[in-house]
Amino acid sequence: GRFFMFCRTVLATDGGSFECNPPFEERLMRRAVHQLTSTLTECAKPASVALVLPDWPESEALAAALGASLCRGRVHICGDHHAYLNGRQHCCPAQHRLLRQREARG
Repeated sequence: GRFFMFCRTVLATDGGSFECNPPFEERLMRRAVHQLTSTLTECAKPASVALVLPDWPESEALAAALGASLCRGRVHICGDHHAYLNGRQHCCPAQHRLLRQREARG
């Protein structure tokens, strides 16, 4: 997909600071973590990525990201301290605009 092409072209050659929030599907998250760690290891220019992953206890992707030598820190945001704003907030019913969830589900 475009993310993997972006890593191989823009991130690998130009560096920069980015945010990555892959779909919360374990296999895809593992691929994203692997691609990011590989790319950042080989990148010759300064680069950083804020990676957004769910705090699933059994997640291999989360374990790989936290265990990577390139990981410089972690911000853990509990479910009652954040909310999801529906991307279609301009046209959805009011009760669907802001979604709060105490625990992540997967």
